[in-house]
Amino acid sequence: MTISGPILVVDDEVKILRFVQSALTHKGYRVLTATNAQEALQSAEAERPELIFVDIRMPGMDGLQLARELRNRLGSAVPTVALTAASTTKAALQEAGVSGLLRKPFDLDDIIECIARYAPSAPTQ
Repeated sequence: MTISGPILVVDDEVKILRFVQSALTHKGYRVLTATNAQEALQSAEAERPELIFVDIRMPGMDGLQLARELRNRLGSAVPTVALTAASTTKAALQEAGVSGLLRKPFDLDDIIECIARYAPSAPTQ
């Protein structure tokens, strides 16, 4: 069982995007990537993701602002997991509508665990 829609990964660090995209694609997931908030919003509206991973520290619109905007545009049904090495309060994450937190550095098992925990399970289409 796997999610049926794409996973959106947003991070301004291209190495992280490549790692996550490669690892998840190898596991059979469809992955969209964005290096900034504007790309993320465009991707999310074009192909509604089933799960979004968002880096908290990005230039311009940060990950918490992006999470709020994604919630405004997509509703609360699409879970968002924050990616960060920074200390972020639970209150700030909750206020932004973030479902979970994945601390950097992380590995493939951590990502897969987040998918299992936060994304709805459905057969692959």
